[in-house]
Amino acid sequence: MSIQMQLSWQHEFHGPNPFTTEPVVVAVLDLESARTPLTWAAAAEFTRRFTAWVDGTTSESNGQADACDSVAILQAVIQWSLGVLNDVRGDLQAGGVRRDLSGRLCCWLGFHEPQLSRAVFERGLRTLTAVQNGSLDMQALNARLADLEQACRRHHPDYQARILRVAARAHNIPVLPFVPGSRFWQFGWGKHSRVFFESFSNDDAALGSRWQSDKPLSKQIFQSLGLPTPRFERVNDTAQLHEAAQRIGYPCVVKPVSCGGGKGVTAAITDQAGLEAAYSHARRFAPTGPLMIESHQPGDDYRLVLVSGQLVAAIRRRPACVTGDGHSTVTELVDELNRTRSANLVKSRYLRPIMKDHYLVAHLAAQGMTLDTCLPAGQRLSLRSNANLSTGGSCDDYTDQVHPQLKAMAEQVAQTFGIATAGLDYITTDISAPPAMGVGAFIEINTTPGLDACVAAGWSESRIGHMVLGDIPQRIALTLHVVTEDRLGAEREQLKHTPLPAGEALACGDLLRVGEALFACEPAEPWPAVRAALRNKSVTSLVVMCTAREIMQQGLPVDKVDRVEYLGVTLTPEWMQVLSAATPTA
Repeated sequence: MSIQMQLSWQHEFHGPNPFTTEPVVVAVLDLESARTPLTWAAAAEFTRRFTAWVDGTTSESNGQADACDSVAILQAVIQWSLGVLNDVRGDLQAGGVRRDLSGRLCCWLGFHEPQLSRAVFERGLRTLTAVQNGSLDMQALNARLADLEQACRRHHPDYQARILRVAARAHNIPVLPFVPGSRFWQFGWGKHSRVFFESFSNDDAALGSRWQSDKPLSKQIFQSLGLPTPRFERVNDTAQLHEAAQRIGYPCVVKPVSCGGGKGVTAAITDQAGLEAAYSHARRFAPTGPLMIESHQPGDDYRLVLVSGQLVAAIRRRPACVTGDGHSTVTELVDELNRTRSANLVKSRYLRPIMKDHYLVAHLAAQGMTLDTCLPAGQRLSLRSNANLSTGGSCDDYTDQVHPQLKAMAEQVAQTFGIATAGLDYITTDISAPPAMGVGAFIEINTTPGLDACVAAGWSESRIGHMVLGDIPQRIALTLHVVTEDRLGAEREQLKHTPLPAGEALACGDLLRVGEALFACEPAEPWPAVRAALRNKSVTSLVVMCTAREIMQQGLPVDKVDRVEYLGVTLTPEWMQVLSAATPTA
């Protein structure tokens, strides 16, 4: 049995449109002409097989889900598609099905990258069809999903940017890619904007960023400021390593000088064999250049998060561990712990699955254990020597217990480095005690402190994200003039010869005037002149000249405008409704 259906991609909207306020791709689908229509039974089986992504309800069907079986059946495919896309750092919400005025089935799906969302939706349709035909090959499907997952990793926001985007949505802050296809995201418009790479922004000092990227250099700066920090040395080979270990003593730590996320780090090294194993481990991540050896600081690992020079969080990071029950092996205990964690870090609140790799095997061997060891009831077993989330660690919030002297010291360090969002690693046996008591030491500083650690410790994404975004990201005044094609051409010519006051901008086609400056914008993205104006930090207000055709082809250039003027043109009622919704003060 085969099912034939006609699918036609009709629109790619990059702004508010008749379907939603978010960027979407829109398809028209003809199921009625299919020789064998899709059935409720197939949709129910499809839902049963993919319960992680499809819950059997409609999220955005405009109340029409009960009007026709086809609408509700396709809504399951939309849910499946959003589930696949959001499984890897996506934060898409828009998706739905409805019939247009001519009775055609219109399906829309949000995107970070439009072609990727089209591919996922088409894969969902094929999967539903295969379920109905009884020809679903899960092995082949998983291979296709793995390819789509890799594409999502290339095109979707990283997890830190995702946290900021969630906060921006909650606080009505506009977001746009600062460089299309890159990991640089802009929050706010024009003068009231900030650009972020993860949580590192264009407000961070260049020198501070350079200092923190070199761990030994940052520790030298700690020393020059009078901060307690473990003794350390740079080493280039095993001979220097052994000599340095004699001077520093055991236990010690070996790590690359510039890797993050706990990569290549081995702590609590107690003998020469462990030292050589740690050197080999570090070299896997830093094959050339110096490594660093430092004395081991006893205590718990804390990430101190500072925003604009103020301490906002102190997160204790604990190494991955399991506790014995008297009958389970280490492998079984790890498997049980991993059931609460998944590759979808958003669902597991950024707690990573613990990998049963050779690092784990070596760490267990150093404790006289193997993966097949049966732990006595109540015995706690460490699975890693470092406490990073990336290696399976967990987090707790200790912000309220930080000693005032430690708080002041951390804030002064962040201000001296000039890092707007900083993460200071501090190891201590008692975070409520002052550093002067000798109970703790500063390990390193980071420009990307890992906002996910706060979420793993119980914070909401919106809370920590909004703290990092701060008060700068806002909107600027924006007016939209909808004109005729002839009027647009005339305005474009006049724009070439008419300077504007400083801070004012006018976008018309591919031309942009900002004060005295005139820009010809490459059409590498939708609304190139509008987006160029919004990225320009000198712009305080913007007027956009466009035609009804441009709006109906691409969607509105922005999600909200202050005023709309119609100069000799009329739009269809559905587009007038879109413009009215985007002008809340009108």
